[in-house]
Amino acid sequence: MALLHFERGDSDAPIGHAFLYFVPRGADHVLATYIVVPPVPMDLAKYVPPMLASSLAASGLLAQTTFIPVPPAPEELNLAELRKLAELRGDDVLLGGEARAVDLTTLITRVAEIGSAYAHAYEDAVTRATAQELETGAPAQVDALLYSLLSEGERLQELARRIGSLRYAVECGNTALANETRLEMQAISAFLPDEYRAHELIEAAARTGPVGARLAQLYIERAYHLVSEEHDEIAAVDAEIASLHRQARGQ
Repeated sequence: MALLHFERGDSDAPIGHAFLYFVPRGADHVLATYIVVPPVPMDLAKYVPPMLASSLAASGLLAQTTFIPVPPAPEELNLAELRKLAELRGDDVLLGGEARAVDLTTLITRVAEIGSAYAHAYEDAVTRATAQELETGAPAQVDALLYSLLSEGERLQELARRIGSLRYAVECGNTALANETRLEMQAISAFLPDEYRAHELIEAAARTGPVGARLAQLYIERAYHLVSEEHDEIAAVDAEIASLHRQARGQ
């Protein structure tokens, strides 16, 4: 597996998206691509144009599903601009080494090697973090501090952002991702008053099937009505929540 050379970021905790660049000999630019480790698995072969399919297949890139290079072959980019973008976006930056010749197949192969190594490093970091959280049973102190500084509306946004991840993990049987997401949501909900019913929201999002999906949507809608002081809207939402719970108990 290829060695990773981080120009920006933590090699022990990759964040899942990174610029990867190569330095052509004697050039005043670099050749760069963007590596993304998707949270949802996908088959890259479904989305590759026929004109690139043969080159990508030869490199072995189509056989992997752990990361996505955008674009598949590195393109010319100003290094200063790359570093500025990485700083603004919070990206990792990987140095791929010298590009002795602008050979498309060779560059794509190097992207596949380095991208695979980066994806594995990211997955290892997530596994370690999840195991640590499960062992301690408490959120990281830095996360707790962050959530304590957010407004109630911002905390709701953080909860809402994770509902899809939790439902995906539960429906797909991804226990590690489900546990990780639940811990994050519980850490956020610890800073919300009981009237937001955040605990019930999390339990609903963790239920399989359409009832769980609808309940999660209703609970987050109810919370937004509450933070916006739209009290007239809450009664109708509560009525539908109660109705769904009665239906679930009657099944």
